[in-house]
Formats: sequence, structure tokens, C-alpha cells
Amino acid sequence: MDRGAQAVVLVTHGPSGLAACLNTGLSGDDFSVPVAILSPRDAVGIPALDGCLATFNVERDDAPREVFNVVGRVDRGADRTLILSTPRSGWSTCAGERGSGLAAWLLLIELAARSVMDFDILALCTTAHERGYAGIATHLSRRPTPVDRAALWVHIGANAATLDWRAVPGGLTPLPSADPQRFLAVSPTLLGVARDCFAGAPGLEAPYDVSEGAGGELGDIIEAGYPAVAGVFGAHRFHHTEADDLSCTSADLSVDLAERMIRLIRSTLSPVT
Repeated sequence: MDRGAQAVVLVTHGPSGLAACLNTGLSGDDFSVPVAILSPRDAVGIPALDGCLATFNVERDDAPREVFNVVGRVDRGADRTLILSTPRSGWSTCAGERGSGLAAWLLLIELAARSVMDFDILALCTTAHERGYAGIATHLSRRPTPVDRAALWVHIGANAATLDWRAVPGGLTPLPSADPQRFLAVSPTLLGVARDCFAGAPGLEAPYDVSEGAGGELGDIIEAGYPAVAGVFGAHRFHHTEADDLSCTSADLSVDLAERMIRLIRSTLSPVT
């Protein structure tokens, strides 16, 4: 753009071969000129030689975006709070990216409400993930649960329970197992129990210290100083594409994630329950 570009065409080369939408900053004005995102197949017809004349038609929606978080509480008058969070917005249908995590989150809330009795529970569903994680930033700026009152913060991020795929000559076929391109990041004191609770779960069986880095909202949670956290996030084959529909996930995977996470929660909180 510094050389006077009038528009930008981004060609994404993800594993699906489809155009992959990209997140922006909080304002959505990462580029000062029109931008289009195309798949390699759709980009074949674009003239690429210097000096070629091309017409670029793109529609832009400049409507203001509002942060609309959903917050629920189980208030037992306890001294400490269990926080369960997940984002609620995504590109296209985002059944794998968001749907799998939302399903696990809803079940986890129910399981926690029935079995974690000596703690208050805060259930947080944030929006504006695609705009610089504005939803979690808004929550953290509006008198959130004090750090010293948070017993544990569990965050279910993107692509938490999506299907793996097998590449065959005719294309891709889904497998019943989970896509292993997902991560479990936990506070150092939780590494042992996390290994036990997630043994055999593809990708999640090797938890790592969250201080080594965390993506998305989990990074903001860590930066805010919460000392005990566990977060799941990943990137499956059809992440951020129009093909991220119900064929990319299954209820069994979301149930398995929720049941493993509630075991981690119980094991972590049991010393003070």
C-alpha cells in the first residue's frame, strides 16, 4: 500500500483449498483500501502482470459493530468463583469452530452447576472474536471477577471438538476421531492433572504451560493476571471457510471434551471443597 496500491487481493492457501476469512483488529480498518480474499482456484483468472489494467468491485459493510456478551451466574454466596467462558461469533456457519465449543460449554455449565457446589459459577459467552477479541476485552474492563476470587478460569476456544479428515484420491472423508490440531494450555500447577484427565484425547493429551503462549481470548485472560486457567483452542481443516458446517463435528466429541474438563475442574477444586 505504501507504493500506491488501490486494492489488495489476498489468496489463502489453507489445507482445505478454500478461501479462508481473516480476523481484523478492533476497528476493522486494518487496510485503508478495498480487500478481497480468494481461494487459489478463484484467483487463477486474476491478471498478475505489472501494468495490467483491472477493475475491482467489492461491497463493504460499514455498519457499526456492537459487543453483546451473554453472562450467566450461579450465586451461592461463596468466597470464590469458577469461570467458564467461550466465544459465540465466527465466520460463516462455523459449526466446528464455534458450535463444537458452544455445545461443550453448555454441557460443562450443567455438569458444574450440579457437582461443584462450594463455588459461585460465572458463565461467559463473548462476541466480537473476529474484531480483536473485543468481547473479552469489554468484559475484563467492566468490573470482572477479581483475580483473587477466581478459583479457576476454563476457556473453550476455537475448534475445540472437530472431526479429523482422511485425504483420499477423490477428496476428503471424515474420521470419527478428533482433529489433533488443537491445544490444551493450563497453568503450571495443573499440568499433572491435565495429563491424567485428557489422556488419549487427540491433541489435548499433551498439555503445555500457558505461560509459553496462548491464542485468542485466552491470551487476554492470562494478561489480566488470573493465576489458575485451562484453555482449549485449535484450527481444523475447514477453519474460517464456508465449508465449516455440521459435517465438521459431532456431538460425541463435544461431550467427551466437557466430561474430561469437568474431571479436571473437580480434581483442581477438590482440595478446598
